[in-house]
Amino acid sequence: MAEAPLSITVPAGRAIAVAVDAGQVLQVINTHGTQVVYSWAFGRQDPAQFMSMAHTRSVNSRLWPLPGQAFVSIGRKPMLRLVEDTSPGVHDTLLCACNAA
Repeated sequence: MAEAPLSITVPAGRAIAVAVDAGQVLQVINTHGTQVVYSWAFGRQDPAQFMSMAHTRSVNSRLWPLPGQAFVSIGRKPMLRLVEDTSPGVHDTLLCACNAA
């Protein structure tokens, strides 16, 4: 039997860091309708290896990820894998995250 996904509620407009082990499933649920949810990944052993949308686009040859495809690091190593997408929207890999500037 598969292990249940990790479940943590993060209030809107907030951030949290979560350690995820290889093979562990992290389910992201948007509880505030059309609000954006940003995700980043950093290597636990080497934080200089971080998830890169530019490298992910190159490896997958796609602008929009499909289930089964990996999000990769700047060293093109798989960081996260999209298992399922039940959202109604399209996930871009082009635009930068919102910020105060």
